[in-house]
Amino acid sequence: MEIKNSDLDLAIDYFESKQFSDSSEKEFISKFPVILSYLTSNQFDILSEEEYMILMFEAIVLLKAIENKQNNMDDAEGAQLEALETKNWDKFESFSNMSFEEKADKLFDNKNRDIVDFILSGFESDEDDFIEISSAAKEILLISLKTIYDSFI
Repeated sequence: MEIKNSDLDLAIDYFESKQFSDSSEKEFISKFPVILSYLTSNQFDILSEEEYMILMFEAIVLLKAIENKQNNMDDAEGAQLEALETKNWDKFESFSNMSFEEKADKLFDNKNRDIVDFILSGFESDEDDFIEISSAAKEILLISLKTIYDSFI
């Protein structure tokens, strides 16, 4: 399944119409208890509060974009999610001598460039709101979002 910028924009528009309220986001993600459990697991304790907020925002937008394309969407399965995450880490680590962006493209099999751009844009700060994101956090966010994506395709 290919997710385009327009799909991501529609998902963002959905949450903007609800003023990105905590209740609308919680209501949406509660439909996916396995994903929610994954995103709230202690493996993400290494992330700063800002890095974790980026992960949650991007995960919710990605889930909404996928849901919009698939209509009726079942939650992921825990064992499958774990296996996909391991596979994605192994694949990512096999890409040596590449920039992070090249690794991200290869992780998504050079498809879904719009998703890669969306993920990478979350790492950029505007002049008013500078957030330093560690390399380890970038990798964790990329792998986690790819794992969520894979669990629904």
